[in-house]
Amino acid sequence: MKFKENLACSFFIVSASLSLPLQGQDTHYWTQQPSIKGIALGGTLVYGETENSAVFYNPAALAYAEKSHLSTNADAYRYESLFLKNGAGEGIDLRSRRLTLYPQMTGALLTHKPAKRLKFGFLILTRQSANWDMNRNIRNSYDVIPQHTGEEDYLASVTYQNQLNEIWAGVGAGYQLNQNWALGWSTFFSYRNQRYIFDISTRAAYFDDEVFVSEFGYRDEMRLNNVTNVNKLALHGRWRDWKLGLVATLPSMGVAGWAKIKREISFQNIEGNTNGVLFAQATNINSNFKTPLSFAAGGRYQPQNKENKPSKWAISAAVEYFFPLAFYKMIAADSVQPFFPSNLSDEKRDFLSFYHFANDVFNAGLGVSTQISPKTTLNMGLRSDISYFRAAPRGRTSNKPILLSPNFDMFHLSSGLIWKRDNSELGLALNYSAAYRRKVRELVNFSEPQYNLFLQGTQQTRASVQSHAVSFMLGYTYFFALK
Repeated sequence: MKFKENLACSFFIVSASLSLPLQGQDTHYWTQQPSIKGIALGGTLVYGETENSAVFYNPAALAYAEKSHLSTNADAYRYESLFLKNGAGEGIDLRSRRLTLYPQMTGALLTHKPAKRLKFGFLILTRQSANWDMNRNIRNSYDVIPQHTGEEDYLASVTYQNQLNEIWAGVGAGYQLNQNWALGWSTFFSYRNQRYIFDISTRAAYFDDEVFVSEFGYRDEMRLNNVTNVNKLALHGRWRDWKLGLVATLPSMGVAGWAKIKREISFQNIEGNTNGVLFAQATNINSNFKTPLSFAAGGRYQPQNKENKPSKWAISAAVEYFFPLAFYKMIAADSVQPFFPSNLSDEKRDFLSFYHFANDVFNAGLGVSTQISPKTTLNMGLRSDISYFRAAPRGRTSNKPILLSPNFDMFHLSSGLIWKRDNSELGLALNYSAAYRRKVRELVNFSEPQYNLFLQGTQQTRASVQSHAVSFMLGYTYFFALK
């Protein structure tokens, strides 16, 4: 096989992961909820609460706020476990366990005169967070090299690391049209920081009269920084027993983006003794991570008696539809000459770019709230969290790599308590997330290596993926009057 042909084939190894349980980046939109009440009620606050989280959920509801307040929430602990049974071949499992601590939300709602129609709030929140770390090394004996009789020593390893954090900071405004209707708008600037490593290494060797080693390696290292602007338009309505909300989140607009990438592909004694390396690295590459248009609707029902006193229970629901993103170049690198030794070829190639896409997603949530004492409220909720990487995009070819990340549909169960005092609220929430998929393709196959597949086997659909996460959030809100 010619060396230049090996380039396309090696890219195919990574691109073949498109149907695996590892794809995309963080591939969920509803994992992070920016408030105690929001996470405990299954993300159903689209109807609009008069608190600073309304800047994110429904800014129109800010118009009905009667008190100024300052809130802070901390996701005290988050434990995440990802298990890929047979993820690297028959009997070769992959696992990631991580315990993280990070701030979730800080915000304020300011109103000097409650009778005013226009009110403002600001919010800083963690919109996306992921922390995955998998590594597996194996040593075995297989009959891999055709020209040698008997088994060879075999070494293989795979490493996957993905650390992602996306912070949103924004302001929102709500304008009261009348006692029943309000309009709202909010604008956020997001900063996305991501560190990513994906590495495959395979070796087969034997010793007769001399040592013969065949090996293949593929390694990606990437550091992404991206700043975008996201705007929301909202409508809020309220009546005797009902609150309703409609929210449109507009597609993100790129503000700034820069990335650092290093990629290396190496061959030694693979398919006809073709040896060589493809290597390139670059800094300050233009990047643009996009988020799609979405529409959300939600409602809350809390009946009142004849004396207009609200009942001690309420039920809320919300849905959100996210439009797809067409396959696009997320990190646009200049063409380079990656061949080493350099006299193998002087041809320049698009060797360092990364691509991204998103399928459409429909999420739904349900929440129930009940007052268990005059100052204590219990909230419970459940919500879906569908992955936007369910199917391969049109227009993707084997030389257009994507960033890999856990890809599965998640479901969340949550509950929380809120204690009210004269001028403050203390809240806590607990969220459990789970996912399970069977008959998915392996990330790599180290159990059946073949000489013509870069010392790996054909990927089989015998893997299964299990994911579990537990989050604990603690929050405090202080109410005050502006003078």
